[in-house]
Amino acid sequence: MSLKYKFYKDRNLLVDVFEGELRLSDFRKLYIAERENLDFSEINKSISDLRSIKLKASLAEVKDFLKFMQPANDNKTSKWAVLTESPIQTALSLMLRMDSRYKDIVRVFSTIEGCNTFLNVNYSEREFEDEDFIVVE
Repeated sequence: MSLKYKFYKDRNLLVDVFEGELRLSDFRKLYIAERENLDFSEINKSISDLRSIKLKASLAEVKDFLKFMQPANDNKTSKWAVLTESPIQTALSLMLRMDSRYKDIVRVFSTIEGCNTFLNVNYSEREFEDEDFIVVE
């Protein structure tokens, strides 16, 4: 399992990347680390790359996790693009979107171009490989 994130302050953007078997406790660690970072308060756009995960969680665990999370910056102008490629990843993302706190914030995409259009940013596939991502252990 690999979790990493990076702030692109010039684009008001947070990008996180998940790889391998993901348990919701791992996602919780990343969520807390991002929120505790001083740069978080300046960000209102996010891309989460879930394309390389295998989710290890029950439906009940997912529902509990959604209760734990709060929308980014509790800001109505926040936007969160979730990048997926498998049906289970898409289902998880759609569950998040169905939560009333997220319905106007979260969208699910299968391409980075879709994420860019929704967020009105320019982010490239190559940037997922940037060396200065913060790794969460």
